[in-house]
Amino acid sequence: PAFISASSDPAVAVKFAIRSFKWSKEENAPVVWIFELDPAGFKDCTKRCQQVQYLEHSSLKHEKEYVFSPYSVFFVTRTIWSNDLKTFPHVIMVKPSQNASFVSEALPTAPCY
Repeated sequence: PAFISASSDPAVAVKFAIRSFKWSKEENAPVVWIFELDPAGFKDCTKRCQQVQYLEHSSLKHEKEYVFSPYSVFFVTRTIWSNDLKTFPHVIMVKPSQNASFVSEALPTAPCY
């Protein structure tokens, strides 16, 4: 398992996905993951996802990077399949579990790589 790096800037996410697609010699379809966090968590800390941290000092300026811990739990809410992967990636929308310790350990895991 690995950390999952994300950006709150859609342009950054698309750039990384397209670049990854080119690096893989177009073998791995690019995907942009949209993490649907509870907006109430911005003001109410009891509503925040406890599996994610915001990095104030990222390796790239203006990246607006968030990092989800290994074994974070996500529920797929929607998918949008691209017809032109060279210019726009697939989109998968997920809702992170607020706290992974409340999720059954019997939940199946998906391979990331």
